[in-house]
Amino acid sequence: MGDVSIEMRGNLVNQLVNGHETVKKKPKKRKTKIPREPSKPRNQGNETQILDAIQSVIQESEKVPEKLQKQEDNMLIIMLVEPATRITATISSNAPLSLGVTDYHACRTCYKDYIDDILKCTLFTRSYYDCIQRAKQQTSSADM
Repeated sequence: MGDVSIEMRGNLVNQLVNGHETVKKKPKKRKTKIPREPSKPRNQGNETQILDAIQSVIQESEKVPEKLQKQEDNMLIIMLVEPATRITATISSNAPLSLGVTDYHACRTCYKDYIDDILKCTLFTRSYYDCIQRAKQQTSSADM
């Protein structure tokens, strides 16, 4: 008669051996992915310190012109008052002591009061200068 062939699959053999009990595979546990926040760079603290240092340097450099202007004003005051003081000191003792003292004090007070706007003191400075010039002329004519 005819040839009959029977094919047996692996599941069928396992079912016959285990006694019709089906072998259940354990379901795989799926890991749920939790969205994470983007991690911050580890050296961000160092970067903020560097940025703070740079900002403080910038702020300091912005103050430099103001400081230079104040120093320049102070130097101008010294340049105007110092020669007049030297001239006053060189006036002989024959000249009255009060010569130019009031003008000198008025000039100096004005410079202290108006350190930011020393042009307001030109009248006092001119008066003091004229007084010193008169004193020089008097002492030079007295020496002759």
